[in-house]
Amino acid sequence: MKEIKTIQQDSQALIDLVEKRRCNEFPLKIDKNFTSEPQRGVALDRDDLDIQFMKTFGTVHKEARELLHFQALRTDAELRDENSVMISNRMTPLLHAIGPKDELEGMLAVQMVGAHNLAMTFLARAAQSGQMAAIDANINRATKLSRTFAVLLEGLNKHRGKGAQKIVVEHVHVESGGQAIVGNVNQGEGRD
Repeated sequence: MKEIKTIQQDSQALIDLVEKRRCNEFPLKIDKNFTSEPQRGVALDRDDLDIQFMKTFGTVHKEARELLHFQALRTDAELRDENSVMISNRMTPLLHAIGPKDELEGMLAVQMVGAHNLAMTFLARAAQSGQMAAIDANINRATKLSRTFAVLLEGLNKHRGKGAQKIVVEHVHVESGGQAIVGNVNQGEGRD
């Protein structure tokens, strides 16, 4: 007899899978406060600091990693010197999940996270505002940033070679002695 899984068993299996992934692949974690310039004086709780930074920001160049990290932090509206560690710890998993493979992907990843952060900030402001003009303005900003996010994601996918491709397969009969063309044929205007 086939075993029937309950929703609770499926949920636990999913939780176990996520926990396994988190333990094996969890990105950077800051364990020391930043100075007033968040890109300096970073101490991590892993011995493989450079490898983790490379995976998170997609570059082997220390200065580029620090710049991208600083730029990512500045997109969070809640950033203050006293909470930069918390902001960094909640932002780096997002960058790590995008998995930039080079500097261009690192820049796109930071822009994607920034666009998402700011879009959510404007949506939160719209929800808190009591004035229609402010609600409309914040929703418009959030919408533009959400579109920007989608464009950035599309650009990242194209860079990675995952752009949308269209393949059309049709059944064609070619009689004996006939000719066939394989490819796109566009009919232009005839000549006079």
